[in-house]
Amino acid sequence: MHMATSLRQTFRATLCNLRSSWRPFHSHRHRYAMTNASAPSTFVSKHFRLDERDIQNYLKRKGLVYRMNENGPVIRDCPVCPRPTHHKVENLWKLYVNKDSGAWICFRCQNTGSWFDLKAKLGDIQEPTPLMNSSASKPAPVLPQDLAVNMMKRLHSGQYPAAQAWLTGKGPTDRHLSRETLETYHVGCGDYRFMDDSGSWVSTPCVSFPMYMVEQVSTQPTSKSKTSTAAVPAAVTTSSSSMSLVRMKLRGVGPEMKHHQRMEPSGGGWGLFGLHTVPADAKEIVITEGEFDAMAVYQATGYPTVSLPNGASSLPVQVLPWLERFDTIYLWMDEDLPGQEGAKKFAHKLGEHRVRIVRTREQDADGPKDANDALRLNRDLTQYLKRAKSIPQQQLLTFADLRSEIQHEIVNSKQAAGVPSATLPSLTKLLKGHRKGELTILTGPTGSGKTTLLSQLSLDYLQQGVPTLWGSFEIKNTRLAKKMLYQFAGKELTAPQEFEFWADKFEALPQMLFMKAFGSTDVDKVLDAMDYAVYAEDVEHILLDNLQFMTSGQGKGIEKFDVYDTAMEKLRHFATSRNVHITLVIHPRKVDDNMDLNISSVFGTAKATQEADNVIILQNKQHLRFLDIKKNRFDGDVGRIVMTLDKKLQKYVELSTDDVNAYESGFKTLEDILEAKRNISKSNMDATVNGSVPVKTATVISSDADRSTGPDNSSEHSVKAPLESEERPAYVPVPPAMRAMNARTPPSVDASQTRTFLNRQQQQQQQPAPAPAAPVAMSAAATAPLNVQYPVSSPPTAPSNPSISMEPVEDLGLHFT
Repeated sequence: MHMATSLRQTFRATLCNLRSSWRPFHSHRHRYAMTNASAPSTFVSKHFRLDERDIQNYLKRKGLVYRMNENGPVIRDCPVCPRPTHHKVENLWKLYVNKDSGAWICFRCQNTGSWFDLKAKLGDIQEPTPLMNSSASKPAPVLPQDLAVNMMKRLHSGQYPAAQAWLTGKGPTDRHLSRETLETYHVGCGDYRFMDDSGSWVSTPCVSFPMYMVEQVSTQPTSKSKTSTAAVPAAVTTSSSSMSLVRMKLRGVGPEMKHHQRMEPSGGGWGLFGLHTVPADAKEIVITEGEFDAMAVYQATGYPTVSLPNGASSLPVQVLPWLERFDTIYLWMDEDLPGQEGAKKFAHKLGEHRVRIVRTREQDADGPKDANDALRLNRDLTQYLKRAKSIPQQQLLTFADLRSEIQHEIVNSKQAAGVPSATLPSLTKLLKGHRKGELTILTGPTGSGKTTLLSQLSLDYLQQGVPTLWGSFEIKNTRLAKKMLYQFAGKELTAPQEFEFWADKFEALPQMLFMKAFGSTDVDKVLDAMDYAVYAEDVEHILLDNLQFMTSGQGKGIEKFDVYDTAMEKLRHFATSRNVHITLVIHPRKVDDNMDLNISSVFGTAKATQEADNVIILQNKQHLRFLDIKKNRFDGDVGRIVMTLDKKLQKYVELSTDDVNAYESGFKTLEDILEAKRNISKSNMDATVNGSVPVKTATVISSDADRSTGPDNSSEHSVKAPLESEERPAYVPVPPAMRAMNARTPPSVDASQTRTFLNRQQQQQQQPAPAPAAPVAMSAAATAPLNVQYPVSSPPTAPSNPSISMEPVEDLGLHFT
């Protein structure tokens, strides 16, 4: 009997194992369920609105049978249920999806979540990988909960008279805030260390802005009723949940010290400045771009007011649950293009029907820029709140609906032109800037350095506050991230201390994310990952390298062109609807190595270049590179930029006419030219703190007609950029016989075409030159990495005691400033 029982138990165990191993292959439902453990959880507001067609198209793409009711799709077979349905009626049609927000709930397995959670459970979304993920393995830093109050006491104890005078004074550069307001918001002061241009740590008095957050609430089904379409998260109130100090924003005292800013601790959680001041029963709230604006609104109107942790750049998903309970949210952003674009983006995330946009220049073009300016000008801030408007929801717009946006683009023309390139200023001269909502195509021969160029440009824009997502389908993320880190440091990193130093500085930049995809990937899955990154991480620039690798094997023969066209159509729609810039690499058709590429060289049909706003071609001429702008939908300017690769900095560097002449004549090698540019760059950055510096840029050849064979067939003219000095390098061209005797290696390039170009440049330089263009601003943040000089063996190190004390707060590590 005992043996029989043992055999039955063994048989049952074996049968269970067979069933568990068989189930993943039994139906698509269980294959989906295998991904549940790794699926990210993303909070989505119940006020968030999706396009119902996007929901239905996704369900069709996944092969899920559904029917529509008044609230949204009802799916026959829940793809995340752990148990099979056995086709019983009572087990079917249990998964309900909200047609507006995409929130879902299965009344059989009790699984529930947001639209992004469902995509993640079905394997279509994986959280993008950050470039530096060291904080993932470390415990979240915790601040002493009485730190903010103690620092507030320091501010009012008389230890920081300059800070007190700046915050409460009534002068033109003072903040006009009352002591009561400062105490209400727990604003304090302390000494923090920042790195100066020489690489030394200096102590700087800083104003501290504490950020608080309450515990997150889990989403659970609120009802067993099948008319309920999704779990509705409970409102999180200040009084009903424990509140904690999660971070401190630090800012140098006075307008001249504004560049000394950072968050402490690095890797801490997200919170809101002023959250602790909001009453538990408040149904309306004002959200501002900055801390001073929040205090100004509260002081002048009494409205509950908080400010965003990252200004207009992002609204972290982590703070959304606390905002669920408010019926009306006023977004009071700065009266500039980034502020107003951020207002529209955040309104979509919060729910446009409950958001009101506050404008201070709608009726007065010379009105205050922000709420704190309005306070200092003695304006009636309550009237601004009363005049706040919602975003138009109708499909047809009148001029009155567009008037404010048009006004912003006219008044803020430089901001409308986009983010300038600090490392390639001549690119800014032609394209005018990097703009959201556009699609750029980059092509060039194999090995010409397209990935290096895009890595440089993406890092350039990232340092100016543009959150970025990379989709590298040809090169592994590790190699790409290493290249980017080398470019950021300006050299290869060999010592562990060097890596830690530059990695810490990189982590302080805005978010740089990478898709977990390689090789052939369905374009819809790529779009799912992009959509998640835009929502959860407020990404504004997406790079896809490249179209051929991403779509490889998805079409045979002529079918692959249909795949390309479909991908281009979807990417074009995504860039416009999500207001992000997409940079797409497309390899060219095979041509003779001695021929220049043109706009028709882009592989595929003409749809790619028709959909694109910008078409850029990287021409490979051995030691020299030509960057050809072939299409510019913004203002039509096209042209050519001469560059070369600086292998020490691992970046492309523009070459002026004199540089090319000196190189072609053999008077200088490229290394001589690059070394001189490195020295000039260092001296410029040493002299630059808050303003612009003169930038010597490459010669730009502009043309109204598309060129197919280079400068010989174009009507070009030289655009002379501002120089560091009006003196031009004097040299005597070296004859070929003497060049052969020179110890330097002569350049092995096709010199005839370049000399023709240079001769035309010299002829046109004899004509009256146009008015010099305004110098391109190079911010301290964009150029800070090169300011730090130290021996390779001994980089600056973090303070020996990284803990936070109740005294003036210690630095937790090395931070990019």
